[in-house]
Amino acid sequence: MSFLFTHTKLKTLLLLLIIGVTGLIILLSTGVQLYLDYHKKIRDLESNFQFISDSYLSPLSSSLWDFNEDNVRLQLQGILKLPGIKFCSISDDTGLIGTALDEGDAESRKDIMRQFPLTYREKPIGLLTVYANFDHINKELLRDSTAIFISYGCVVLGIAFTILVISNYLLFKHFAVIAAYTDNIDIDHLDKPLILKRQEKNDEIQQIVNAINEMRLRIQNSIIERQKMEEALKTRTDFLDKVIESAALSTWISDETGTAIRANPACLEFFGAATGEFIGKYNLFQDSVIKKSGFMPELQGVFDKGRTANIVIDYDFKAVKHVNVKNATRKIINSIFTPIMDDNGKVSNVIVQTIDLTDIKRMERELNQALKMESIGNLAGGIAHDFNNILASIIGFTELALDEAKKDTTLDDSLQEVYKAANRAKALVKQILAFARQSEAQLKPIQPGLIAKEVLKFIRSTIPATIDIKHALDSDALIMGNATQVHQLIMNLCTNAAHAMEAQGGIIEVTLKDITADKITGINKADLKYDDYIELKVADTGEGIAPDVIDSIFEPYFTTKGPGEGTGMGLAMVQGIVSTYEGHISVDSKKGKGSIFKLYFPITRKRKAKRAYVQKELPRGTERVLFVDDEAPIAKIGSQILERLGYTVTTRTSSIEAMELVKSKPNAFDLVVTDMTMPNITGDQLAIELLKIRPDIPIILCTGYSNKVSEENAKKIGINAFAYKPIVKADLAQTVRKVIDDAKGR
Repeated sequence: MSFLFTHTKLKTLLLLLIIGVTGLIILLSTGVQLYLDYHKKIRDLESNFQFISDSYLSPLSSSLWDFNEDNVRLQLQGILKLPGIKFCSISDDTGLIGTALDEGDAESRKDIMRQFPLTYREKPIGLLTVYANFDHINKELLRDSTAIFISYGCVVLGIAFTILVISNYLLFKHFAVIAAYTDNIDIDHLDKPLILKRQEKNDEIQQIVNAINEMRLRIQNSIIERQKMEEALKTRTDFLDKVIESAALSTWISDETGTAIRANPACLEFFGAATGEFIGKYNLFQDSVIKKSGFMPELQGVFDKGRTANIVIDYDFKAVKHVNVKNATRKIINSIFTPIMDDNGKVSNVIVQTIDLTDIKRMERELNQALKMESIGNLAGGIAHDFNNILASIIGFTELALDEAKKDTTLDDSLQEVYKAANRAKALVKQILAFARQSEAQLKPIQPGLIAKEVLKFIRSTIPATIDIKHALDSDALIMGNATQVHQLIMNLCTNAAHAMEAQGGIIEVTLKDITADKITGINKADLKYDDYIELKVADTGEGIAPDVIDSIFEPYFTTKGPGEGTGMGLAMVQGIVSTYEGHISVDSKKGKGSIFKLYFPITRKRKAKRAYVQKELPRGTERVLFVDDEAPIAKIGSQILERLGYTVTTRTSSIEAMELVKSKPNAFDLVVTDMTMPNITGDQLAIELLKIRPDIPIILCTGYSNKVSEENAKKIGINAFAYKPIVKADLAQTVRKVIDDAKGR
């Protein structure tokens, strides 16, 4: 039985578990038994009350009726002899007896009270109240609990001890042998199997023994196999050397200090280095480019912890200070550092393989920029749609107000300015939509002076108060261009000037003037194809442009700003716009003294003043028109314009309501004008449904922006005209008249 007292972790855990479980079982068993005994005694007490009701009420009632107090007290004393009954009393609420009697300890604890009515010949003569408590029950339970606990404890502990003895015999002594075998297993003596002194059985213990023996054999075979592989590896070393030498991928090897000890021809050609310039001289931990880029901790981890590192870096061998490479190249590279471990688990060498990512990164930047511009285009299109709805109301109601305002009055002049500004906004939205559709911007005569004024108003609110803006916009000439692009161009130059003066403040000077080609300086005269130009000059008193980068400022993606502060597309975009307009650009800058950008655009013609809005005779009609737009103000202005032209107009702000109206009255309308973008049913879907109801009904589809339906697709659906919002009164009048006349065959 000595194995029973042998200490093991598993045996200790089992012993503690048995003690805990047996203690819990004893407590639960004792508790359950006491609970059952308690309820039995409560039932016995209830039986006493029932006995009082059955045996004492009638004699008590008779004794009370006969006024035999001695007999009553004897009977009450008999009740008190019942277990648990402590006090009883008879009260007379009827006045028939005229007395009250009680027996027992009136001060005792009263846990239970029962009342019994006393009657004689069906007449109430009093009330018997009996009080009982649990004192005798508690005493009996306390006395019984000790005996119950001891009896259950002996039984459960006996069972637990038996389980422990059986577990020791069947399990623990064998587990001890298995543990000792696994602790002392030696790779050099793997031929010694694990054997237990027991009859072999197909049970879990034997399965563990078999598994350990099988694992021993697998380890033994694995070691033999590894030895064979090491021998094979040695025979292939020469072959691998040849592979490294002939590999097209740049590969070099360092020693444990990070010094280059070998490089294949592809590596030397890749970095433009000769063998004598690289081998034995270049050291990773002295590389100033890697240190500056912050990758040194990763490379230190390769040598210290044997971890593979993968870094992407803009690498220039000319910038490495501790080596002198005559034909060094500069590339964006991806280098993989793979450690080679010696027999002691320490890094003996590191293999460095490098891939040229220069072209890939350039294409990634171009793709990201394209995706960014596409996202901006989609966003711009959505904004333009909502803005068009606002402009439609502004232009429409302004036209109606101009028709009623007296000419050459202050009100007329103010409305003219509103109309003029709204049309400029309309043109701006049109350019945004052209950008959103990735189409070529349309060039037309524009006045840069007006655009420059708008930009300066905007830029003033976005730059620090420490930067002053001075301007002299002395030209009202026109150029062939695009208002949105010119706005972007001036905004970009002013923003760059403000960035150059953020720290110390300064002055931005913007001038615009007409100039002849013979007075332009800094531009090759042979490149000036026109006689007259507009000169746009943007000057600042900022930090200036360094001489070594001034020739690169117009290159795409070139920027001197930090990450997240710019894309490097600004000046490249400016130069692209200027070239598109057959213009020229020059820059003069000195470090610490500011910069001057001069842009020259050929003048197309002088500006002629004209009224923005001229009232003229428009085509009229008397037909019935259904006008559908989910924007109530647009539906209202459309209705008013057409009604003033003589048409009978019905408006709906719901495409579903419009469809139901045509269903109910198919021939009630001569024309339907519908918006494209509406909830529930879009304009093109509404047109399809209306043509199912009435195939000959003319339909005009209006939209501020839609990438879902083009003018060509609209005509395939059966739509008669396709117009972009905001539509001015004249355009709406002419389009409606033309569509109706075409439908009638006129």
